[in-house]
Amino acid sequence: MARYNPDQPVSRATQRVYDEIRNKLDTTEGQVHFDVIRGLFSTAAPTVKKNLRTFLARNPDYVDRIEGFLPEADVLIDRAEQDIGEVTATSLWAANQACKSLVDRVIRPMHSKYLRQNINAGADGRPLLEIEELIDFLYEDYTQFVRDTNNGVTSTAGRINERLVARALENSGLVEGTHFITTGTNSDADLVVLQTDGARRRLSVEIKSYNARERLLRGLRDAPEPKVAVGFFRNASEFGPQRTLTLLGASPLAIYMPMDTFTDLDPASRAHRTQRQDSLYRPLDLFAADMQHFCAHGDLRRYP
Repeated sequence: MARYNPDQPVSRATQRVYDEIRNKLDTTEGQVHFDVIRGLFSTAAPTVKKNLRTFLARNPDYVDRIEGFLPEADVLIDRAEQDIGEVTATSLWAANQACKSLVDRVIRPMHSKYLRQNINAGADGRPLLEIEELIDFLYEDYTQFVRDTNNGVTSTAGRINERLVARALENSGLVEGTHFITTGTNSDADLVVLQTDGARRRLSVEIKSYNARERLLRGLRDAPEPKVAVGFFRNASEFGPQRTLTLLGASPLAIYMPMDTFTDLDPASRAHRTQRQDSLYRPLDLFAADMQHFCAHGDLRRYP
């Protein structure tokens, strides 16, 4: 996927749009809601969104100044790198948390305001809505609010982890399009790592967020072999001994996870072996080096 080039020249008309956005942000204390930005222009909402995304790509410092609007995932990562440094395999978890913090700062205030306006509390601090009214509100009104105010939030948030993994590979020296490809939504894997010499093997990579649930198993079953999974899993109990056997049935070479989760694994889970007699689970820190090895040799490094 080609990233937006912030050094690309723009027309004078586009620059005037950028200047107007910047002026509004610079002269307003705190966050500015997306609808306020939209109201600055007579153009249609899709055009405003496009201009705002390219403005943020050029000015990632402003990412968390706009309430209710997220830029492209790569721009969020650019901003996260300003805060934590270059994304590498060893900093993937920290980068994930930095991106999550940015998303929360952009999206949470909008939801907080809406809920506070619609769920008033009594003197004791309890919501005034009866339980059935609350259920109806959450099921109907709040669900509709989330749909109406989405502004691409769901699609952007869903791509952050994929792009974080790609960024870590790029920063390790691998080149997107040469050593790996991101495959989009209609593929059997989220990312494919390419052997550059010899047999030209392809390694399918499933990328997941915090929870394994059934999606990890389903993704591994659908992905072509050889395959691995990488995720920001937080709960080691999702990888108990019996669950590990089920995952092994999908024939992955490895599953990468944050070090804290890896350390908390049940010893019986870590004792199960892959078809190559390696450990199934590996720390996330090893992911980039293992992918470099695959590019050169067409297989994973052995892991005890």
